[in-house]
Amino acid sequence: QRRDFTINAIAYNVRTRKYIDPLKGRADIKRKLIRMISEKSFHDDPLRMLRAVQFSARLRFRIEPQTLAAIKNNAGLVVTIAPERVQEELNKLLTKSRQPSRGFKLMLDTGLLKCLISELAAGDKIAQNVFHKYDVLEHNLYTCDAAPADNLPVRLAALFHDLGKVAQKKNITDKRGSRIIFYEHEKVSAELANSILQRLRYARQTAQRVVHLIK
Repeated sequence: QRRDFTINAIAYNVRTRKYIDPLKGRADIKRKLIRMISEKSFHDDPLRMLRAVQFSARLRFRIEPQTLAAIKNNAGLVVTIAPERVQEELNKLLTKSRQPSRGFKLMLDTGLLKCLISELAAGDKIAQNVFHKYDVLEHNLYTCDAAPADNLPVRLAALFHDLGKVAQKKNITDKRGSRIIFYEHEKVSAELANSILQRLRYARQTAQRVVHLIK
């Protein structure tokens, strides 16, 4: 009863070879569903909200509607989590999920992303120029998806590589017509990435590699 989700509240008796599953976690596994045991569990440990997102992206499980609503209602609590614990869940999302974008979109929809990495959330609905299909946030997320999952610094660099476009976006009109420019956005992106990585207590060597790649 004190676990986070029903899928993690299952025991196995090795002597009788029987499952102990009072919360029907095995049924939720079959349905690929992440269901909280109690909304109080998010108050007890707000990190569980990030775990729900991370599990959903990794396992391609759906978050049950009441659980999703509870995450939205409690999203602000994530700022109370130790940065090192947040980093650990983000690293799992980045290295164990084939498409980290699924998790980051859930974080955006629930308000978790704005609380934890507002610099990334700021790219939502920021249109780019004619050479880009997606807005700034989607472009960062899909670039991250395309980066190798076994290389954390590269995935982080891909995720943060265009953060600076939000601040550097300008609409200009010249002899080439009206267009959008993002001059020197890579410098601002590198600075923002460094700030995020320091805030989340990433190792200095990791931060240096990520910043170098973005520049």
